[in-house]
Amino acid sequence: QTCQLIAAILHLGNIEFTIDHGRDMDAAVVQNMDVLGIIAEFLGVQPSALKTMLAYKMKLVKRELCTVFLDTDGAFDNRDDLAKTLYSLLFAWLNEHINQCLCFDDFNTFIGLFDLPGPQNMSSCPNSLDQFCINFANERLQNFVQKCIFESHVDKYQTEGNSHFVPSVPYFDNAKCVCLLQNKPGGLIHIMDDQAR
Repeated sequence: QTCQLIAAILHLGNIEFTIDHGRDMDAAVVQNMDVLGIIAEFLGVQPSALKTMLAYKMKLVKRELCTVFLDTDGAFDNRDDLAKTLYSLLFAWLNEHINQCLCFDDFNTFIGLFDLPGPQNMSSCPNSLDQFCINFANERLQNFVQKCIFESHVDKYQTEGNSHFVPSVPYFDNAKCVCLLQNKPGGLIHIMDDQAR
């Protein structure tokens, strides 16, 4: 079942849309129905239901549920959103399933997911101050979390004499990057502040 879901997610990327000119409005329709049939079979749904889900969107407008006909761009976005949602649900299920198999009441072992936001690449406004500030905040956040997870408990273990039971975990320390950005004097932010006065 897991492989079927992964195959469905991968096949979703092959779905193409075209405009149905036989209607009054420009609405997208699935161009390659054979691929849609394969995906529907993998997901265990009717092809017609999947086709409808990809080409239309339900919106709540003033307490009324309305069906919106999507153009090709909207249908492609809908398709990509479905793939992301399926992948996210699969990952969450796998994580939970593995933890149920590995974890017991003593909670010595578990699998966790820790995801920090990566660098922002806003191509619409490259090299903007907003982009720089977001990336700086992400670097500071990552540095803080890494210190809390990997370093804060080491001193405690050494004073208790338990440090030999805890292996050291190698990680990329971005402290030099944070120092480059925020040091006073000489950090990029300090230099920008001086130049702006």
